[in-house]
Amino acid sequence: MQSNVRVGVIGIGFMGSTHFRIYRDNPKSEVVAIADVDPAKIKGDWSRIVGNIGSDDNTIPVNLEGVKTYSDGMDLINDP
Repeated sequence: MQSNVRVGVIGIGFMGSTHFRIYRDNPKSEVVAIADVDPAKIKGDWSRIVGNIGSDDNTIPVNLEGVKTYSDGMDLINDP
């Protein structure tokens, strides 16, 4: 049986949020953790993130249920 790839994303800016959504939507992966220095972002408020591709509405809070959150990327890396 094949298990999903467990993913942690450090830095929830334009590219980090893009990677988060790609891994979240891929049935072969599971986002298990994110890290960002902005407290709003690790609570799911990504409304200040802007970019030039994609059509995601960042005004809608991101559901981070079941995702560990960290304010320091090294804490994510050091968590087994």
